[in-house]
Amino acid sequence: MKKYFVENGRVVINKYCVEYSYHLSNGNTETNYDVCQYIVNDGELESLTSELERKNIEFAVVEMDIKDIACFDGIPADSYEDARKIIEPTLEEVKADKIKEISAVCERKIYNGIDVEFGSEIKHFSLKIEDQLNINRLAFIFGRKEDGEGIIYHADGELCEKFSKEDFFKIVDAASDFISSETEYCNRLMKYTEGLENVKDVFAVFYGFEI
Repeated sequence: MKKYFVENGRVVINKYCVEYSYHLSNGNTETNYDVCQYIVNDGELESLTSELERKNIEFAVVEMDIKDIACFDGIPADSYEDARKIIEPTLEEVKADKIKEISAVCERKIYNGIDVEFGSEIKHFSLKIEDQLNINRLAFIFGRKEDGEGIIYHADGELCEKFSKEDFFKIVDAASDFISSETEYCNRLMKYTEGLENVKDVFAVFYGFEI
């Protein structure tokens, strides 16, 4: 039974289905019609059933089992297919969305960066793409040089300062370890998600989920 449809860019949930039959005569020809008419509210139901009773047409009212989708009533949707993807997505669609979600969370976590301890002081360093490029560039330039005048870089929200080679490579190593760890976990979680065979199991996956 059709539990929902789209009207004026919104999902409409059907509450009832009224089943009835009637026939029409056209000269020597009679045609029988079996109807399953969907109803969205009690007012429409009363109006239809009253008309059927007045015409002595037998009918049966089926109350739709919509408790699991009632929350989608009124949400925006351009087409029935758009509504279906939201309300009744396939396993592969749910997996694809979950994998995109996992990837996006991993990216945000990496970009948010790391804390690095320098003695009694802790500084935070973002790891957006431009930050990673800067760190890698400086590491390449100063990797083989002696620790001379220091390496100019800055923590989040701070002015540029000179870091000793040892301290700067604390940042390099911490960033590398963090990115590698998060990327490895992200890949394992996506692989795990791809192997699931139940929509509810896929929905239950989240970044940080223990594999």
